[in-house]
Amino acid sequence: MRIIKQRPDIRLISWEIKKLYAMPALSIFLLLCLLFNWMIVADSYYDSGYLNYVKEARKTTGSRMGGAFDAQAKKLPPSDYRQTLIDETKGAADIFEQYDPMDTARLLLNGYRIDGWPADALLWKYQQQRQRVQQLDREDASLDVGAAGMTKHLLDSLFRRLCPAVIAEGILMAVFMALYICGHEQLCGTRPVVCTSRRGRMIQRDKLAAGGLCALTVYWFTAAISCLIYTVIWQPGDIWRTSMSTQFYYTGLLSLKLPFIPWKSFTMGTYLAAVLLLGAVTVLIFYISGYCAGLVTRNSYVGFLLVSILSAVNMGLIVQTGNSAQWEAYELLLWSPAALWWSVPLWFTDMGIHGLVPWQECAAALFCVAVCSALLLWCFHYFHKKDLY
Repeated sequence: MRIIKQRPDIRLISWEIKKLYAMPALSIFLLLCLLFNWMIVADSYYDSGYLNYVKEARKTTGSRMGGAFDAQAKKLPPSDYRQTLIDETKGAADIFEQYDPMDTARLLLNGYRIDGWPADALLWKYQQQRQRVQQLDREDASLDVGAAGMTKHLLDSLFRRLCPAVIAEGILMAVFMALYICGHEQLCGTRPVVCTSRRGRMIQRDKLAAGGLCALTVYWFTAAISCLIYTVIWQPGDIWRTSMSTQFYYTGLLSLKLPFIPWKSFTMGTYLAAVLLLGAVTVLIFYISGYCAGLVTRNSYVGFLLVSILSAVNMGLIVQTGNSAQWEAYELLLWSPAALWWSVPLWFTDMGIHGLVPWQECAAALFCVAVCSALLLWCFHYFHKKDLY
């Protein structure tokens, strides 16, 4: 059959978008996601009195700890929280003056018994991190007071709980949309009619575009409302400008506290924007994966099961290879969509044993996009060649 139109049909795309937004299940799932996100933020919220006190104190003391900060802190009006703030910030020193990333590298190699090329790559990565540490030292980034003792709770609520949940919800909705819109005609029994129409099987390109636009729109809507909920509950105020490398924020490694060192200087606000942007790419990767499953299986339920099983097997193998110290396989398995989502709280940092190169999460995302795009082209070719029945 000769294909009449090669370019996407805007009218068909708009109709497919309306079809997706008309699903009652989408609205219900979206509301449940927002309710769940509100519960996540509300559950992690506490001690607003001290947080509000630190925000007000910053107006007098400034946001950079040191001798001047200590002097101004002593002049603050009497309060139940003043002594707590003084104790937490008194004599603060720049932690990056003495920090050597190679000590962390040796700790990882000895603690996890890593050898071979993963060990060499790990050592190279932490050698590269020395430049970042020197830059953070020059910026006095660790002396940013942030929210003082509440900084860890404030940032963990956002980056370790809310953001992974928002991205996971975006992934689920993206896969659901991909499978629904790809297999809608099969579910309704109209596939032969649609595939023999003037547009023919090329309609799947219109469906792909429509579903992708809807998936990203719903993801950004969920992210925006969830961040608004977080802002209303926590009310960070000017703490949004806090450096992510403040000494009050850290990561745990083998029972030790290590500074949070991203490959670029981020504030709390810019780091959130970067995480959500890469989250959108992750959602798109899973959307393409779901669409590939729909084209191959011709059954939405089987397609969803296929994507779920592959993701579960991927994560299971990562855990298994890590527990058995098979580090070569472990590091290779991390370059996958499921592992990309799993590492959300460590994005844009050295990622410990979960990464061997700087900016690995970005490189892994580009790799997954390339592989999924190639797989999608093959699936379209397969779909155009196979029988309708």
